[in-house]
Amino acid sequence: MIAFCILTAYHSERYVRQEFVERLRVDEERKRRDDLLETMLPVHIKERLKDNRTDGLAESYDEVSILFCYVSNFQALSKHASAIELV
Repeated sequence: MIAFCILTAYHSERYVRQEFVERLRVDEERKRRDDLLETMLPVHIKERLKDNRTDGLAESYDEVSILFCYVSNFQALSKHASAIELV
């Protein structure tokens, strides 16, 4: 009987620890996702995506310009300048 109780306690403790580690992993992934979204999207868009409010998310513009270019030494520049300064 004692062996059964010890075995049950062991499995219970193991499950609780695995659940804790998995929760930490999920929280870390959520933070990475939020950080990535924050660097790519405006804050109000990120908040709408987090709240699953995608209705009316698309916006329409009459005129749009898209510039494709290669910036020499971009990585070195980006290390020492803010996003606003780079743009």
